[in-house]
Amino acid sequence: MIMSEKKRSVLPIHLLDRYGLKGPYLNYDSTSHLHAKYLQYVLRPFGVFLSKSFTHARVLDVASGTGEVAKYWSGLKNLQMVQTDLSKFALDRSKGQQRVRALAQELPFKNASFDVIHMKDALLHIEDQSELLAEFQRILKPNGYLLLTSFEYLKKNFGLILKSFPMISTLLPYINKKQFISWASFFEKLKIFDMTPPFFPVSEKTITKLASETGFKIVTNNHWTTNWENPDWTLFPEKRFSILFQKTS
Repeated sequence: MIMSEKKRSVLPIHLLDRYGLKGPYLNYDSTSHLHAKYLQYVLRPFGVFLSKSFTHARVLDVASGTGEVAKYWSGLKNLQMVQTDLSKFALDRSKGQQRVRALAQELPFKNASFDVIHMKDALLHIEDQSELLAEFQRILKPNGYLLLTSFEYLKKNFGLILKSFPMISTLLPYINKKQFISWASFFEKLKIFDMTPPFFPVSEKTITKLASETGFKIVTNNHWTTNWENPDWTLFPEKRFSILFQKTS
């Protein structure tokens, strides 16, 4: 009997290249991955933690985009950064030395090959999040660290990606908020502002439970909320969480 491949609710890999198809999103990494609060609560303190905890660490940045996080951490000489993303266009724009195009659930790396895994804002693209965590557990070394950041996503409609549009961000203080949200919701329904569909629910409670079942324990977690005046992904308030897990088995 021939085993059929697992069906995934994703588009063909070449159609998921949002950077190649969606020109307005070309500055996404510099606005979202390096959001001010993410720098304050996560990237800076975790970089300090890495520099103190490792004499040498191999770090995998999953859904790395154009490599802004890898670039930010490049000043730490004890880190070896590896980037992986679905977008060939984004990886080509990155200046990182090691770049691999792959699905996050099917990473082409050997068992126990990384000390640290980082992933921001990709959970909502993963239908089977337990499968993702199992793959991370597989490639992490014993006692390795997993840093996951996302926002609670339970809505059917994703909402307009705001800060990826420089002109809108500049005009934001002068735009009528209610009117803009109304138009954004209308355009979204017309699929004009779609970005790498499909989307799946993300819950901190669910991720924490799945991680525990997969062999991870929580080391630290952070919470913050973005708003209209200081958006990250969308113009709607986002309840964000960033959890540092450690592999236990």
